[in-house]
Order: sequence, then C-alpha cells, then structure tokens
Amino acid sequence: MRLLYLCITTVLIALACSIQCFAQYQEKDLRFQHHTGQAGLSHQVVWAMMQDQQGFLWFGTEDGLNKYDGNNFEVFRHDRMDNTSIGDNFIYSLGEDHEGNIWVGTNSGGLAVYDRTKSKFYNFKHDPNDPKSIGDNRVYSIHQDVKGNMWIGTLNSGLNKFNFSDSSFTRYSYSASRSNSISSDVVFDIVEDSRGNLFVLTSNGIEAFDPEKGTFNRVTMPGSIQFSINTDYVHNLSIDA
Repeated sequence: MRLLYLCITTVLIALACSIQCFAQYQEKDLRFQHHTGQAGLSHQVVWAMMQDQQGFLWFGTEDGLNKYDGNNFEVFRHDRMDNTSIGDNFIYSLGEDHEGNIWVGTNSGGLAVYDRTKSKFYNFKHDPNDPKSIGDNRVYSIHQDVKGNMWIGTLNSGLNKFNFSDSSFTRYSYSASRSNSISSDVVFDIVEDSRGNLFVLTSNGIEAFDPEKGTFNRVTMPGSIQFSINTDYVHNLSIDA
C-alpha cells in the first residue's frame, strides 16, 4: 500500500540534506544564490513557487507574482484600473495547465489565470448570488489531474472543480447530511497518485476523492501508525514513488 506523507517545510529542507545526498555530494561545493528585494523580488515572503514547462521560475509572494528567467524578475501586480491584471497581490498557490497557462490562487482576489499568449489575466471571484462561481476568494491549492480537470482548494468552500466549457465551478463542500461529503471546507492541498487517484488534505485530515461519484473517504494510516494534523503547520501533502 502506498503511504501518504505529510510534508512540512522544515522536513523537506531536512530531506534535501539526507545522508544519501550528503554522501554523494559531500565533495562538491554547493552554492546558493540569495534573491531579495534588491535583486528584483517583489517581496521577501514567498508562499508558492514552481517551474513552468518553459523553464521559467514563478514565485507567489505577499506583494505580487514574480517570473524569473535566471537573470531578471518580472513582477505582476494588481492594477485597479486594469481588469486584465492579477486580482490580488497576495499569492498563496501556483499551478500550470497542459496548455501552459499559469493558474494563481490569491488571498482575497479569488483565482487568476494568466494567458501568456495574450499577456493578460482572467480573474474568477466568488459571487454570493451565483452558485456556479468559485466558492471562496482565498485559494490555497491548485491541481490539474491526468484527465485535464482543474481542481481548486479553498479556505471556506472545500474543493472546487473548474468547468472549461462555460468557465463555471462545481463545489464540493461539507454537508452534515451526507456522510461521504468532504469533512472540512478548508482544503490545503490536492495530490494525485500514479493511478490517477486524487487525495485532498483538509483541516480534518487526508481524504480520498472519487470524482465520478463526488464522494470522499477518510484515509487512515495502516497498522498502529497514529498521527494528528496541526493546521497551523501542515499545509502540504505528497505521495512516495
């Protein structure tokens, strides 16, 4: 059975310096380049980072989205006079779809999709009068599955699916009347294993999601392994090989 591991930032740093890697690279001179505001980074607090299909690095900060080409930073910020600018400067999450579009989850501006061919953002915000709008304006996680579906994890509206046909959203939220609904509307992360199974990390633990049935099942660790989730620290999930 494949084990699911909770990935804490400090643990990831420790794993990067594992004994095996140390033995392999101990004779090499590893150097790190520190990028700050003086080098062009828009803010020193970085919440999300990724490398796109073209090799560019993207950083989501508390003051703008940054694109790095290895030499220079290009910063994208909200412009209230331009509705094709990014919806919010505080970036929580990043993703890329199969077409190369950059998906950006923000703190209060909902979901933004950057079309690099047109150099503009399409913003999707919560509308309390529209049940097909995104469920919440704070987006914690973004994932595109092997079938091309885009899944969005929110703070207060559980898991949302983006429907490409009409740019609407399908919400999977907690329901006290449904035993197989998601157990919490706080979704920190979404991952997929090699078989295409989706797993969601919520404030109540890890849940396996069946998109065909729209049902969730709590994942329990095998044997005598016990764990609890402190939502102040654990926001990421990964699957081993």
